[in-house]
Amino acid sequence: MAKSKSLFPEVRFCDSALLAAERADALVIATEWEEFRRLDWESVRHVMNRPLVLDARNLLKGEEMAAMGFEYHGVGRASSGEPPQFSSGAAG
Repeated sequence: MAKSKSLFPEVRFCDSALLAAERADALVIATEWEEFRRLDWESVRHVMNRPLVLDARNLLKGEEMAAMGFEYHGVGRASSGEPPQFSSGAAG
């Protein structure tokens, strides 16, 4: 992280996900690291200004996040919360 800090001095680096979530209006998940799947999401929700999660890796389950009070968006998922289905043939 030290090298990143020197390259991006305007970025706030945190020692934990909970500290990063503090007073945040939204969180973006851009990794598949297991530690983010296992976060204490109830604690995360309580420290955020707005409990909004944009999950670019579809790491979490939208129904579970909504039940905890999050506004959750799995990027690339259909409105049902499932990944979109694409046909393999050309339209014609």
